[in-house]
This record gives sequence, structure tokens and C-alpha cells, in this order.
Amino acid sequence: MSKLNRKKFLKTSGLSLAAIAFAGGASSYLSGCEKKPIADLGEEVEAVEHPVIVPVTLDPDAASDIAYESYKDGGG
Repeated sequence: MSKLNRKKFLKTSGLSLAAIAFAGGASSYLSGCEKKPIADLGEEVEAVEHPVIVPVTLDPDAASDIAYESYKDGGG
């Protein structure tokens, strides 16, 4: 039996962790390739045309003030 030193321990545990992470990621990736639909909407859904036209004119200075106040108060 070989002596386990710190370098071998870190190398082995790192490889094991990488293999487990790869296996978990690969399984979730492959499950996304299924042909069954996620949800049946029952009717066709129209795609949104781009660019989306916003009917309201936004003031950049007012929007930045509101965003800053919200962040400062802990809301964002």
C-alpha cells in the first residue's frame, strides 16, 4: 500500500469531484434533449416582435435616481 501524502490526496479528491460534477452536468444536459413537450399550451403562441416598442417615454435621470434610492434602501 502506498503512503498517502497531501499532494496525492488533493489530486485524487479533485479528480473525484470533477468526475462527479461532470456526471451530474452531463445527465442534466442529456435530459434536456428529450422530445416530449414541457407543457401543452393547447394553442399556438405568437412570438414577440423585436424591438419591443415601449409606449412610455422614460427619463434616464429619474430612473437612475429611483434605482439608486431602491438600492440604498436595501431593495436591490
